[in-house]
Amino acid sequence: MRRSLRSFRPDVVFAWSQLRLTLAPVLEATAVGIPLVWSFNDANLLSYRDAPFSKSHRGRIRWLLSRWFLPGSSPRALSFAHAAVISNSLREDLVAGGLPLQGATLIHQGIPTDQFPPRQDIGAIASPMRVCYIGQLQSYKGVHVVLNAVSIYASRHGPESVSLTIVGSGPADYVASLRAISETTNAKVAILDRMPREQLSATYRAHDVFVFPSSWREPFGLTHLEAMASGLPVVSTMDGGQAEFLRPEENCLACPREDAEALCGCLERLKNDPSLAERIALAGRELVLEEYTTSRYLRELEEFVVGSVKGDS
Repeated sequence: MRRSLRSFRPDVVFAWSQLRLTLAPVLEATAVGIPLVWSFNDANLLSYRDAPFSKSHRGRIRWLLSRWFLPGSSPRALSFAHAAVISNSLREDLVAGGLPLQGATLIHQGIPTDQFPPRQDIGAIASPMRVCYIGQLQSYKGVHVVLNAVSIYASRHGPESVSLTIVGSGPADYVASLRAISETTNAKVAILDRMPREQLSATYRAHDVFVFPSSWREPFGLTHLEAMASGLPVVSTMDGGQAEFLRPEENCLACPREDAEALCGCLERLKNDPSLAERIALAGRELVLEEYTTSRYLRELEEFVVGSVKGDS
């Protein structure tokens, strides 16, 4: 990285999606003296914070090493003069974690809407109702809550009243637990692996409702936007960045986290009120087309990067 930067001498180094980076590239950019511009899509940089102080012998040694002897291995060695975040929620989490990002610029992400065309019958709920979850298969994503909600729905309205498709990957033990739950419900459940984007688009359109029951503060919510662009009504928890574009009763239905009964109630509302499902789906797609496209996101990022470099020149 050092050799490349000194040879190429770029005008700016753009640090994007830190989940896939170590500190080394940005530390080298800082050492070479090239302007550094950040776009924070996650809170992964917090994992490089100094070790917390502890009264134990080992804890004191870790704290001393990270604080005084290895300062280059901590975000304290970096400049955040030019930083953007994808949500206010993420900015709050980063600031609470000790990063000086109070003044970071907010640039919400977007999706390539042309790759997620809508269903022909936007907002229509079929019989059986076809529910989908697409995302990581992690316990904090609440995927088990969807399974339990569908199980409740099937017990009330019959095994042929609803189906559920789960798409994603995650720890083997949690996926195994999801399969175990699916075997105890009388609803039709399919648990599928991750899909390429072109296949995902068709999967959205083949379903009636998108459910996202995450129990942690999401940095943002790209799958929400993909489902909304595809013409599906969305049912979601509101803890995190998704709350910055979801408007309960307008373009989504909100449900509490870890509450399968409430989630089932949302599904019943959509099934029993076709006009509600259609109105929510249409409003969701309109919002994405107007405010959350990739072209808008890239334009704002470009303006931010160029403006940052000019400000340093």
